[in-house]
Amino acid sequence: MLQIYTKYLNVTMFHLYYISIMKNEVLQKIIRYYGLRNTPIRLDMLNLFINANKALSSKTLIKKLGNKYNRVSIFRTIKSFVEKGIIHSIPIAKDYVVYSICRNNCREGNHLDQHYHFYCNICEHTYCMNDFYFDQGILPAGYNTERINILLEGVCKKCSKN
Repeated sequence: MLQIYTKYLNVTMFHLYYISIMKNEVLQKIIRYYGLRNTPIRLDMLNLFINANKALSSKTLIKKLGNKYNRVSIFRTIKSFVEKGIIHSIPIAKDYVVYSICRNNCREGNHLDQHYHFYCNICEHTYCMNDFYFDQGILPAGYNTERINILLEGVCKKCSKN
């Protein structure tokens, strides 16, 4: 029995190791695609954003990365990711911003993520509503949008069940 378990464990560990190597290579390609050098903090932060199912605040990023990197490095990385089009900022309140991975092919100075965002008043998480986009056709003639910040507030699906 122990031998079977050991064989299973070795296969599992190998697969996990292989998956982590492939994942790291994909993260490196994404960072290079946006014209940035691969650094440990960029890889770690990109990994957090890709695996998050909600927007992340700078406070959350500091909490998750702060034991490895200083605050200045974290804020510089956030800034470079926003500038390059890897993540987009979502203003929640006057002095509070969260960040989410860009799902469209955003590039430097050209964010194409013009979808709604939903802020849950209970769990205080912010979600991108990627299937809901602003309809340019509802604006009067002569008006063109350059940036959209539509924030819906209420109770999210998870909190509604509780």
